[in-house]
Amino acid sequence: MNDAVITAAMKVIDFPQYPDHDCIWDVCRGPDGKIYFSICSEGKAAVAQLMVLDPKDDTVRWILDVGDLSGDPMRPGKIPQSKIHTTMCPANDGKLYFATHCTAPPPGEELFETVGTYGDDDFGYAGSFAMSYDTQTHEAKCLGVLAPFEGLRAMVLDEDRRVLYGITYPKHHLHVFDIDKGGHRDLGRIGNLGSFGMFIDSRGRVFGTDDAGRLWRFDPDSNRIEELSVRLPGFAWRQSPYNFLWYAVHGPDGKIYGSTYYDGHLFRYDPLVESEGQIYLGESDRISHLFIYYPPVTT
Repeated sequence: MNDAVITAAMKVIDFPQYPDHDCIWDVCRGPDGKIYFSICSEGKAAVAQLMVLDPKDDTVRWILDVGDLSGDPMRPGKIPQSKIHTTMCPANDGKLYFATHCTAPPPGEELFETVGTYGDDDFGYAGSFAMSYDTQTHEAKCLGVLAPFEGLRAMVLDEDRRVLYGITYPKHHLHVFDIDKGGHRDLGRIGNLGSFGMFIDSRGRVFGTDDAGRLWRFDPDSNRIEELSVRLPGFAWRQSPYNFLWYAVHGPDGKIYGSTYYDGHLFRYDPLVESEGQIYLGESDRISHLFIYYPPVTT
């Protein structure tokens, strides 16, 4: 595939009105068929913005500022609500659920210090807020704090139980949030870094990975986190942090299909067979070539 073909098939959308936003961490297809994403910031003080792309007419529309919705706008000395990380969860009720995250410094500062300011009401991060956006009525709600003083790195939705599960940063605990009643519960620590993604099976059990790439599983019936012996694929020389979970989706065959972070592997996992599930590591499950396209630079 040459550059001309790729260029003809691609469209670049930029946001000059947001010069300090430098990344997009999550994209999903909403219940209404539109594409939802957030523009975020890694290195400069900024607040994440929720956007939507309508594929029918190729238009992009701004939806909301998470600082305004949460009541935690950007201000001097305070770590801002700079991201919606991998937390977007489209639901069958027509709503999109998501949560906020942090990695950008306060206005006028260069360093991001969430550990040294942890719990500081004046200078620390306020915490991750759970939010919802109704794609039919366009009503946006802040549902409450999902993780006080911490950001949320990943999240999944259990529609039957009406709860959200999220992995926090920097403590890396698993939290659960009740959508209808509000309030969160800390279920325990699951590592130092692993799992930028999560998935949930048909029984409502929640899965992620620890620093060594091993799966853990939270069972809401037993209310406990289990460490499994199943490990995601990765290079043998990388131990900790290992090749942890990045993205995972449900396949039409009932299995989980996912990708890993460092080493670019694909995997297929069946959570319902045997006591710990089964992971499949055939040649077709591996990424043998990584393709990156750099568009021509124009001045």
